[in-house]
Formats: sequence, C-alpha cells, structure tokens
Amino acid sequence: VTPLLQATNPHRFRPDAAEPDSGEPLLFVGSTRGEYRPAVRHAVEAGLDLSVYGVGWETYLRPEQIRGEFIANGDLPAAYAGAGVVLNDHWPDMAAEGFLSNRLFDAAACGSRILTDVATGLTAVFGDDVRTYADAGSLVAVLSGDREEQFPRREDRLALAARVARDHSFDARAAVLLERAQELLLDEETLEALYETLRERGIEVHDDVGQPTKPTRYANGDLTSTTTDALQLFLNEIRRYPLLTAREEVALAKRIELGDPNAKDQM
Repeated sequence: VTPLLQATNPHRFRPDAAEPDSGEPLLFVGSTRGEYRPAVRHAVEAGLDLSVYGVGWETYLRPEQIRGEFIANGDLPAAYAGAGVVLNDHWPDMAAEGFLSNRLFDAAACGSRILTDVATGLTAVFGDDVRTYADAGSLVAVLSGDREEQFPRREDRLALAARVARDHSFDARAAVLLERAQELLLDEETLEALYETLRERGIEVHDDVGQPTKPTRYANGDLTSTTTDALQLFLNEIRRYPLLTAREEVALAKRIELGDPNAKDQM
C-alpha cells in the first residue's frame, strides 16, 4: 500500500505570486472546525497581530481580527507568498497519523515562512524548512522573535518550494498512481504461467468471453473517451465532478459545522 499525501499546484502556488512580506504579517486560513483552534487561540491570547480567514470565527474572535470568511482560490497563492508567516495546525489524529495539511504544501510551494504544530512525517517531507511549535509557549516564542533568526533563510525556502513543486505536485501524485497501476499489470511471461496453471487444473480461459470474434471499428473520439491508459481514466473520472465555487464551499462548510452529513459527502 502506498499512501498519497496532499499535493499542490505549482503552476498557481509559486514564490513569485506576490512580493515577500507584502501581505498579512501573520496569516491563518481555515474554518474553526467547531472549536477555538489552538494555533489561533495561542496567537490571539498572546496579543499577536493575526489575520484570519475562515468560517465560524465570529464565535471566538473580534470582528476586526476576521478578514473574511474565505479567500478566493485565485487570490490564495498571493496571500501565502506575501504573508510574513503562515500559521497552520492539524486535527490531533491527523497529526498523529501523518496526514499533513494541504496548507503546508501550498504555502511551502510559495516559499512562505510556515509555523505549524508537530506532525508525524513532517520532517521527512519538509526537512527543517518548516518551523514547528509544541505548545503555546513555543508558538509565541517563535512568533515574537526576529523572523530572520526564527525562520529559514529565503534561499532555503525557495529551495523547498522547488522540491515541493517537483515531488508533491498533482502531476507527481498522478505519476505514482500510474506507476502502481502498471505494477499491477502482469507481464507476458507471468500471464502465460498463470494460463498454464489454469489449464493444468482443467480451467479453460477465453479472452473473447466465448463469443464469436467480430471486426471492431472505433472513431477517434471513441478511442479518446474509452482509453485504457490509467492516467487518462483517472482524469476522466475526476472530470465528472465540477469544482465548487467559493460561495458553495463556504455554504457547505457552514452546513458541515452544523452537522449536516449530506454536506460533508458533497464536499
């Protein structure tokens, strides 16, 4: 079994999406998940200048601390690339099991300074170029210090952005799917050995399902839509599901926070 981590689109999330340090000094993008998320709570209680985008924060934050319910997908790369620091956290079970947040991949691809909670497998993916905190004290210590001392150099973050673009893009994930699919295909020698074993056991195998053969003709369009190429099948499948608009994402997120299972399935 090969688990696939989250991924990013390096054509959108790039270091040149905005000038460094031209945006929010400290940025958090995410909904409340129905709780006062620790990363946000620690920063706010320490009096840090935190800008929050997400659904449900009016329960915990003052209006001036909430920049909006969402950032449009087209604006998100610039928000990450221009931020002084991007703040991140995980559900505890996700951190323990190594399901790294997609925010990490997107922000890293932008060359951002990132501060996140500790998560299994984090160093294996991002090395030492993403800072971590263990508790409120360490979070505040990092964010209260000099950025140039507390975070990796710009050159190191750009090198990480290049690695993420190469190794953790959606194209890279699709390549793994294709490779694993190819591994499942039997080579000719193995297939013949399988047929021989079946014949020895009195099992007759027909590759035509026992039907008379007939000439087969395909139009070019038919070949395109019925290709057996594993990657094309994957792409054809995901095209069946239209992307949500920003407003639809916000509406679904609100319904999910209210416990609507249908909204969760739709998301």
